[in-house]
Amino acid sequence: PASFREVVGASAGDAWLGDAVLRGESASCADIAGADHWPTSWREVCLAHDIRACHVEPACSADGGTVGSFVLCFDDARSANPWELRLASFGAHIASIVIERSRAEQTLLESEERLLDADRRKDEFLAMLAHELRNPLAPIRTGLELVRLAGDTPGAVERIRPMMERQVGHMVRLIDDLLDVSRITSGKVHLQMQPALLSTLVDGAVEANRAIIDAAGIDLTVALPEAPTPVLVDPTRFVQVLSNLLNNAAKFTPAGGRIAVRGQVAHGATDGAVLILAVEDNGVGISREMLPRVFDLFMQGERPAKPQAGLGIGLALARRIVEMHGGTLEGHSDGPGRGSEFTIRIPLLETVSGPSPDVPQPVERQSVEARVLIVDDNTDAAETLAALVSTLGGDVRTAADGQSGIDCASLFAPDLIFLDIGMATMDGYETCRRIRQEPFGQRASIVALTGWGQERDKHRAADAGFDAHLTKPVDPIVVERLLAETTRARRRRAESE
Repeated sequence: PASFREVVGASAGDAWLGDAVLRGESASCADIAGADHWPTSWREVCLAHDIRACHVEPACSADGGTVGSFVLCFDDARSANPWELRLASFGAHIASIVIERSRAEQTLLESEERLLDADRRKDEFLAMLAHELRNPLAPIRTGLELVRLAGDTPGAVERIRPMMERQVGHMVRLIDDLLDVSRITSGKVHLQMQPALLSTLVDGAVEANRAIIDAAGIDLTVALPEAPTPVLVDPTRFVQVLSNLLNNAAKFTPAGGRIAVRGQVAHGATDGAVLILAVEDNGVGISREMLPRVFDLFMQGERPAKPQAGLGIGLALARRIVEMHGGTLEGHSDGPGRGSEFTIRIPLLETVSGPSPDVPQPVERQSVEARVLIVDDNTDAAETLAALVSTLGGDVRTAADGQSGIDCASLFAPDLIFLDIGMATMDGYETCRRIRQEPFGQRASIVALTGWGQERDKHRAADAGFDAHLTKPVDPIVVERLLAETTRARRRRAESE
């Protein structure tokens, strides 16, 4: 080891005793006083302690590496006799056993401590996960009971609906963050880079967190460059980063506090243009000890006196996504009670090629003309989705298993099929393959409906014949868009016939 080399080399001369021992060779000095290669300072130390000669045997590990040494010192100038040489060799052997055992015990102890720490963090994470999932479930359950007691009146539903939407959104965010961490750490996320306006991205993140910000009475200000600022990013992922930062600020800022979003373009002498985007709050702040660890996965600081403090995923996820964009994400706080600031820096292209990053316009709701089949062995899931499709204007049927779905499809000839994957007896993949083999399954759009959302699950669905893959819970807006696309396709077929 380097430390052993330094000690032996400094005390015995780099070109003589130290190198010999490190090579696994024994070495002797029969007359320290007359040894020219012995460092003067160490010669004086030895002579002052009546050490006139020495013999060194290396203590070697089982793989032949030097782990220490055994030294015999003599008070007179002479060479070691055969008995003393055997004693030194035996002593070096015992020393190597003791040293290796000590190191093995230390390694074992450190491994045990790491395992205990990992087990403790796992238990803490599971407890946090249970807590964070129960938090939104509690008001949802209570809200359903209030609707029932009120007789399902429109007024009661309207009062409860926004709350339930917020809570479901929170649960979806938790689950999506967990899945994203898994995908990103395993390198399975690929950015879809395209031009976008900075103002559009910020607006999307603000809108996603408007409910929690308004509910807490937090004052939000946004200051961006006046000129349109196009950036080349993955819009969905970049909005996710900004949304995580805003959501984090809202959760750790007391009621009546403030959050500021500031953006500017800086021009460096060598780095070119850089977009600097900061999210600042006057919330609980971060201690000096905790600040370097806030981007660690599952790491949490002092939890605020409010629910839904999260799982310690958002900041770790945000930093990794920013780094995938070639940028940095840094945090700053002057301490507890003095707020926090998180700053994104990403390269900004002077000229962004490609389509103009226009602000997307809302799609007008159109009448639906589509026959829809829902195949799901979860009765509640099937019936609620059917109710949504029916409300939007679709002609809908449901089936509780794969074979029933095939039979229904043969009679109903649906334009669109929502097909659950995890069904008993015949799963969604097999059901889709069998439907595709029939004439009525050639023109229908089949959408996989599942809780499995990994890339391999999407590829498997495509191989089975699915046109699209949706993870539960399905966004109602996505359902509406699918119905609109199906309606347009149905009308085009009618015109061509």
